[in-house]
Amino acid sequence: MENRPDEFDSLRRLLTLKRHEAPPPGFFERLPGQIMARIERQPSSRWEQVLDRLLEISWFQKAASGAMALIVGGLLLLAIVQPSSNSVSPAGATLPAGSDASSRTNPSAPRSLDPVSTRPLN
Repeated sequence: MENRPDEFDSLRRLLTLKRHEAPPPGFFERLPGQIMARIERQPSSRWEQVLDRLLEISWFQKAASGAMALIVGGLLLLAIVQPSSNSVSPAGATLPAGSDASSRTNPSAPRSLDPVSTRPLN
């Protein structure tokens, strides 16, 4: 694929003109105000209006942050208290009846995939 030199002449001329182009005076001073005006003109839903009014009230902010802290703390406590199904019992913990104790204490011993079966697979 060979490029002919006259193929990009119009593009070169356009780039030469654009190099000396400047925005109108005061453009960068007006730009932030124009952006904020566009954002504020966007219609907000009824839910957003109600939420904005509630968040302006100082006691509601405190109540909302306290409720969020309680929710996060409750979820953290639930995660700590609830044992996961794939967790390994800590050393010295008692195993439920019918579980294969030899496979838990000896990792190289074969384990049964059936939770009801008590004899190890060979």
